[in-house]
Amino acid sequence: MRRSRQCGRAVRRDGGGPFGRSSRRRHQVDLRERSVFAYYPEQFILEQFVSGPEVSVEGVVARGRVHCVGVTAKSLTPGTFLESRHVFPAALDQADTVLVTQLATEAVRATGIDNCGFHVEVMLSPQGPVIIEVNGRLGGDFIASHLVPLASGTDLMAASLKVAVGEEPDLQPTGRGAACVRFLVADRDGVVVSVSGVQAATASPGIVDLGQNKVPGDRVRLPPDSYFDARLAYAISSAADGDTAARLADQAIEAMSYDIA
Repeated sequence: MRRSRQCGRAVRRDGGGPFGRSSRRRHQVDLRERSVFAYYPEQFILEQFVSGPEVSVEGVVARGRVHCVGVTAKSLTPGTFLESRHVFPAALDQADTVLVTQLATEAVRATGIDNCGFHVEVMLSPQGPVIIEVNGRLGGDFIASHLVPLASGTDLMAASLKVAVGEEPDLQPTGRGAACVRFLVADRDGVVVSVSGVQAATASPGIVDLGQNKVPGDRVRLPPDSYFDARLAYAISSAADGDTAARLADQAIEAMSYDIA
């Protein structure tokens, strides 16, 4: 059997992992390449590469009824599929918002998932929206836990628990703002020597939460060697609109500095 095959522009996704932390862009597939997830060492999916902005649709499904609460805009770390920023709600026009939420609704129904939260990732390609991933769970990276309630007042986590036990979810929004999470991603492998600017970042305008994923002494590894050890810190902001929320989160992250040797 051939150990490698030409595949044009494709994406290799290791078995068992989410898109942003298991995907690698490939022009040639090496069948001997190991998965980054040890529990599925020999399994991967080869997919067509799709270009364009990435978004995700958040919501819950209860007894077959799909409830979409909004769309999240995503930013990727250059050269990888590791996400560096999420903004809720995404600054899409009404037509694109309707198109994306309709596609996500159809995808949830097609998979048959029910009585749970969902998180559907979509790429806005030049040819139209393309489904990347359908999850029978809420969005991670603080999307469901922080961004959605900060921006809209909707407690998506409580809604997910309610539908799981057969109760009616309360999805009525009580606000019309925006929220953002920005991750500080390392630019090299190594060990964290020191960290500065944490207090200044925490005191930055609009910041509602800030945390460190890595502290002095921690090992840092970049994709594709590791998709879990590259993020150094995060900042979550709240504002009247998405552009402002993103700017405030960026300012907080830029106030921090990691010395990696």
